[in-house]
Amino acid sequence: MAETTRSELRRLDAEQNRTYKRSFVATIFVVVSLILFSFTLMNPSFMKGITRTSNGQAVIDAQINAKFDRLAVLVNGKKNSSSNLLTSNQTQVLSDELIDYTLGIHWFKTDNASLANEIYSTLNKEIDSNSDTEAQSVMKALKKQGDSSVYTIISAFDLADVTQQANLVTMFLIINTVLVIVLILSLISTLMEMREKLRLKAIIHEVTGAGMWTGALMITIYVILAMIPLIFNVESITLLDFGYWLKLASSVFLEYVMFGAIIFVINTIPWQITSTK
Repeated sequence: MAETTRSELRRLDAEQNRTYKRSFVATIFVVVSLILFSFTLMNPSFMKGITRTSNGQAVIDAQINAKFDRLAVLVNGKKNSSSNLLTSNQTQVLSDELIDYTLGIHWFKTDNASLANEIYSTLNKEIDSNSDTEAQSVMKALKKQGDSSVYTIISAFDLADVTQQANLVTMFLIINTVLVIVLILSLISTLMEMREKLRLKAIIHEVTGAGMWTGALMITIYVILAMIPLIFNVESITLLDFGYWLKLASSVFLEYVMFGAIIFVINTIPWQITSTK
């Protein structure tokens, strides 16, 4: 009877340890991912750096020129050429303005007229006698619209969607902060509970084992996410410019893969040291 009870207790302890490990893996993965999102994809300085890479520049060239093409149609009735009307330098300045408006720490936005005025000023400054002839024609037609040019830019550049993106970013950062705090407190609570039942060596073994699983999970998930733009034509996803954002994020996801590999390697050593011989 006593032997049966001890066997049952060992089985219950093993199941409890597996529960602890699953909880740690899920919690660490979510916390690390949310923190990475906040400091990379939600960070305007970081994303502006991404747009200056060769892949990022190609993405914003396509994105901003598509918006300027709509502007050409709105003011001239059509777009005469099939080539890009704006240069990379011009699209970079406009992209920076959109990123500054959308990302970062700010409150909920309700007005995009100020952004439209910034875009108008930028176009007026960047499109000069050396610019594409059709781009100059678009700018001249836009100037003739007077005060209504702001509303034309709002429509052409989908600034209503840009405002919605900015508000989603604010909502994400608020929820993100609360969730990270709650999960860290939950992690601490679980560690305190484990401290009452396990030795320090066993706790380190379980935690580092969870860390290894977290690293492996990050590698797997973010490799898949990074490959999506290579497999599918995500530019066809026009809702909130999600396709373009996903293409920009693909290179960031590869950095997450490297981060996951680092987490895996760092946890491997203490996990091996604390293994039961």
